[in-house]
Amino acid sequence: MTNADLSLQGMSVEEVYTRITQTGVSKAEAATLVGAWIYHNVGRARRTFAYATPFAPDAPACKPTFARSLQHADWLDGESVVQAEETVSEEGFNRRFHHIEDDLDSLAADQARQFACLSELRRQLRALLDEIRAELNRLNADVYEALGTPRTSGTLQSVGPIRTDTHFEYVDTMKFLDKYVQVFNTSQGLVMVPAIKEINVFPGADARIQRTAKMARFIEENPEVRRRFPRNVKKEELVRTFGREPAADGTLVRDLVGILPETTYESLDTLMNDLAQREAAALRTSDSGVTAITNAFGLDVDVKTVADAPIDRFTTIPVAARTALLSGGIRTMKDLAAASPKQVTEIVTGQGVVTSLGDAAEWTFGAKALTFTR
Repeated sequence: MTNADLSLQGMSVEEVYTRITQTGVSKAEAATLVGAWIYHNVGRARRTFAYATPFAPDAPACKPTFARSLQHADWLDGESVVQAEETVSEEGFNRRFHHIEDDLDSLAADQARQFACLSELRRQLRALLDEIRAELNRLNADVYEALGTPRTSGTLQSVGPIRTDTHFEYVDTMKFLDKYVQVFNTSQGLVMVPAIKEINVFPGADARIQRTAKMARFIEENPEVRRRFPRNVKKEELVRTFGREPAADGTLVRDLVGILPETTYESLDTLMNDLAQREAAALRTSDSGVTAITNAFGLDVDVKTVADAPIDRFTTIPVAARTALLSGGIRTMKDLAAASPKQVTEIVTGQGVVTSLGDAAEWTFGAKALTFTR
C-alpha cells in the first residue's frame, strides 16, 4: 500500500497535510497527526524521514550584545584629584559609577535574552522530538506487521461508539479542518473530539511587537526625545540619556531598544523602522509566533500577507477606533503602517473617538512590525 492508496474524504496524504497546515496548525503538529494516521493504516514501504519543522543552525537575535563601557584610568597617590562631578580632565565618581550601572544592566539584558532563546529552543526541540516519535511509531508498526499482524483498511473510518471501559491517553489539542479538536490515543485507535475550549492567541500582544509599539509611544509622549535627537541618533547616547526612563508598561527604554546594534541612525524614524524589522525577524523564528500570525490575519485563506489583511483583524485597536479608521480610508494593515501617528490621531478623533498621539503611535508601529513578519 502506498500513500496514494490512503484517502480521507477523497483527499490524498499530501492533500490532507496541506489542508491541515493551511488551517493554522504548525508543520510539526500536522506531521505528527498525519504520521499517526499513516501509522495506523499504511503497510511497509520504502520511505525517507525528513523534518517538517524548520530548525535554523543559528539565531542572530540571540547573540550577546554586551560591550563594556567602563574604562578606568588609574589614579596616582598624592597626584590625582578625585571628585564627584565630571570635568575636562576627570570623569568623576558619578560618571564612573554610572558606567558600572550601564554595564550591569547590559549584562542583565543579555542574560534575559539568552534565557528567552533557551526557552524558544526547548519549544522547537519538543516539536522535532514529536516528529521523531511519530516516525518511530510508524517503524514500530512496520515491525509489528512484519510479524504477521494484519492492518486495517487504508481509509480513515469512524470507530463508532466508545466503550465505557476504554482507556484514553491525551495526545494534543490542534486545529483540524478549520476546527479545534483534542486527540486521544485509545485501545480503539486515535480518536478526535471537539475541543472544549479554543485557544486564541493574538500576535499583537507578543513581547517582540510590544517593544516596538511601546518605544513609539514613549517617543511621541516625550517631546524631549525628538528635541535631543533631531538627527544622527546614536544608540549609545539614546540609552545614556533616556535608558533608565520607563515606558507606559514600566519597561525601561534601554530594554525596548536592546535588540538594536550599537550604531548611529539618520533619525528616530529610521531607528524605529530598524527596531520594527529586527523584532519582526525575531518573531518569525518562532513557529508559535508564525502560527498565531497566520490564524489572526487569515493568511493563505483570503489574503497572502499581513499587509493585505483588513484593519478589523488588528484587535489590539479598540473596535470604535477601528471603525473610525475604516471611515477615514485606512482599510488594511499596510495603510495603517504607512500612516503617521499624527494622521491616525486626526482621523480617529475626527470621528468622535477619544484617543491620544501615544495610542496612535502604538498602533502604527505595532502594525508596521507585524507587516514585516510576512
